[in-house]
Order: sequence, then C-alpha cells, then structure tokens
Amino acid sequence: MLEWARPYQEGSREPLGEIFAWCGRGLIAYEQLDIAVALSAYRQAYKTAQMRSGPRSHGVRTAAGLLGELEYRRGDLAAAEELFDESYQLVARVGPIESLIATIVTGARVKALLGDLPAAAVRLGEGARIAADHQLTRLAAQIRAEQFRLGVIAPDRAPESTAAVAGDFSEPRREPEHPVVPSVLDMEAGEVATIRALLAGGTRQEHERAARHARALQSRTREQGRPRAELDLSLLLAESLAAAGWVGEAAALLAPVVATCAELGWTRPLLDAGPAVLEILRVLRDDLPVSTPDGSDTVRTLGENRVPIRFLDKLLS
Repeated sequence: MLEWARPYQEGSREPLGEIFAWCGRGLIAYEQLDIAVALSAYRQAYKTAQMRSGPRSHGVRTAAGLLGELEYRRGDLAAAEELFDESYQLVARVGPIESLIATIVTGARVKALLGDLPAAAVRLGEGARIAADHQLTRLAAQIRAEQFRLGVIAPDRAPESTAAVAGDFSEPRREPEHPVVPSVLDMEAGEVATIRALLAGGTRQEHERAARHARALQSRTREQGRPRAELDLSLLLAESLAAAGWVGEAAALLAPVVATCAELGWTRPLLDAGPAVLEILRVLRDDLPVSTPDGSDTVRTLGENRVPIRFLDKLLS
C-alpha cells in the first residue's frame, strides 16, 4: 500500500504524506527487526521533513522521536537524548503514535539513565496529561508502566491504575462522549503496565503473578509473528521469572534474546531488564563453553545460540 501511494505523496504539495510514509516503512522494518532498513527509512523521513517542511516542523519532530528509539537501543544515550529533546520541543499533534511513545516514555527513561530522574518524572507526568486529553490508551498504559519501572509512583497505586489501562470494565463508569475502543496493542500495553505494577510490589507472590501474566502475554505475541514485540516481552518475562526466583527458566529464555541483541548491536534492552537478569548473563558468560566456529570471533554457546564474547564483555563491563 505504501508503494502504491508513493507517487501521489511525492507529487503532493503537502509533505506530511511522504514523511509519514517513510516513517511507516521504518516502523514495518523495525517491527520485523530489519534495523538497517528501519534506520534508512527514518533518516529519509528526517531529511525529507527538513527539506520540505523546515527544521522545526512536525515531520522533523516525528522522525527525530523514531530515530531516538534506535539510538537508545544500541546504547548511545547522548544521541538518543538529543533526538528525543528535539522531538519533545514540539510534541507532534499528528503522526505515528509510536513516535510520541518513544519521545515521552523512552525519552524519560534516557533522562533517568543519565541521572535526571526529576526531569524523567516531569516528562512522564506531562505525557500522562496528553494521553488523558486525547484518549491515547496505549500511551497512557506505557507511561504508567514506565512510572512503575522508574519508581516515580508508588506500587500501592497499582490495582486502581492498572485496571484502568488493562481494560477492566467490571465496575460501571460514565462513558466518554466519544468512546475509544481499545485495540490489541492498547490491551497489550495495559497488561505490561499490570506486570510492571506487580514487579514494583516487591513480594514473592506478586512477582510470581507477574511471571504468569508475562508468560501468557509473551506466548500470544510469539504466535502473532511480531519479532520486535516478542523480543521485548521475552525480556519482560525473563525479568519477571528472575524476580520470582525461577532462574533456570529465565536463563533458557534469555539465550535466543541475547543472540538477537548481539546481532543487532542492542545493549540497552538487556541492561534495562534489571540486575537479576544481568546476574544470570554474568553466570552464562563465565560458565558456558567457548568456541571459534569461523575462526574469526570467539563466542559463547548458549544452547543452539552463539553470542560473541566481545558483545557480552561490552554488555557486562
């Protein structure tokens, strides 16, 4: 469909169609973990927006948010922060919701990682107001999950807030004037918020419940053929399993995820899975057999998966 529409977008006086089409191509590739294609498409969106709309346009802000997500995942926090700040100066009122989520949620995480937790909390709070004003259910859920993850809201608020984002309509409520029907992604984000709330709770029982929720969610995603989502939810499951004390299952689950992250050069998703997961990875690095299958790079063998030792050393240094 994007290819069919391309000549119309390129011939239009309105540049947003072409810009958002490049963003769409990038999002498709990103979800399939074709990161080289995603990066190329996002850069083309950014370049097209600068040329056709100007350096402070909605198109530039949208593309900057998507580029920031890729920089974050490969661990370049300074580059990610610069792009997210550029995107956040004028939060796009139009465009892919994924860019808004990246700018607010991942942008706040980067602020926290760089030592500015108050700025992270402010960005998430402002994002929550945007989500409420515009009935952006998925954004609201992802913000709530990040607030729990960063500890900027108390776990004892979990039951009320996560029910709202997870789609629990058991209690009667006044319907909005223009109700929004939750999508599959909205409900998935709500479940992630529920899991984050349980992990923030701190008790063994809550961690075991988080692991059960995460196992069911990751299983459904795997059946849908969504590689990027499966990778992220596998890491959430591993984090939940490790918190619950089910270390063996977590270690087995991590093997293909680590191999994929090594192939992509993604360090941040693994680092953000928490200290328990990193401790499992240290054990795997130190105890697994070593081989040089092609004579050029020494690897650790994790089941059927091979991970370059250089990647593990960089990750765990």
